[in-house]
Amino acid sequence: MEHPGMTAVPYSIRPICGDPAETAAAVQLFRTVFGHATTTDQWHWKYQLAPGGIVLSHAAYDAVTGAMVGHVGALALPGLHQGQAVHMVQFTDVMVHPQARSDMGANNLYRRLMDSTLHAMHSRGTTACQFYAYGFPGKAPAHLGARMGFYKLLGYCQQQSHGHTPRRQLWPTLVPWDIVRISDASQIPPDLLRRAQQDIPGPHLIKDPGYIHWRYLACPDRAYQLWLAGPRWGRAEAWLVTRDTPSPHLIDLQLAAPHRTEKAMSCLVNALVRRSGIPQWTAWPTTPGPTHSATSLMAVAIGLPRHSEAPPVPAFQPGDTDVY
Repeated sequence: MEHPGMTAVPYSIRPICGDPAETAAAVQLFRTVFGHATTTDQWHWKYQLAPGGIVLSHAAYDAVTGAMVGHVGALALPGLHQGQAVHMVQFTDVMVHPQARSDMGANNLYRRLMDSTLHAMHSRGTTACQFYAYGFPGKAPAHLGARMGFYKLLGYCQQQSHGHTPRRQLWPTLVPWDIVRISDASQIPPDLLRRAQQDIPGPHLIKDPGYIHWRYLACPDRAYQLWLAGPRWGRAEAWLVTRDTPSPHLIDLQLAAPHRTEKAMSCLVNALVRRSGIPQWTAWPTTPGPTHSATSLMAVAIGLPRHSEAPPVPAFQPGDTDVY
């Protein structure tokens, strides 16, 4: 429900609870606003099956016709920041029908939807677990949200192309890496999951087998591949997720702390190129560099006071944006 005291306009805002008719209306609104399709299976997976978190899906309806004209979703999944529990809240499917858009005043439907969802998010939380809310809009929506006071711009998401690196450039790393395809998240060694979560700067999701299975292996509309990688004759030092279409992307990567280096990344990509037969892979770097290029997506922090200090920036992965 809307926050009490909001000015009345001819729209009502209420949660979507998985009713098939509401899901079908949301899918149609998605197509109208974004110009491409999602599916009812994808919507159900995103808002009904996410593990261990708070899921919000608020829709706006025309008070006269009853048609759905706006929506804001938020997935609050378990995370950590500086060793403390935190809800990592990704806002997604933020959309208002073109005919329901207006000026940026108090009755603006986008403003009302965001206010309603943020109020519900905080009312569903606990004092023992704070929120880090974020999203990945395009340039124009990001700057609009910033002007309206909802977003703090964290910068463009960056990407980098990776291919085979000659052995001579990897000296003194003499041991090549191997990579093996696995079919289930339970095959990732618990010790690797623990070591890969250590010393991650900034807020981050807890990527346990339940999350990995839901996010990648159970996704109904996209095919992902799950891998283990590490030095030949040694233990696994990384798990990763790839997607071949529409182009080869390294979607998610968790390296054990001692191996978060450029040379380890090159060894891993060499193994991926050798095993997959695909010569070039796109990944997102964790630090800026001259060989990186900006994507069309901006990372934003959401719901912070307008004049608050700059928030910490997580090391986002392509998989964080791949839920649209």
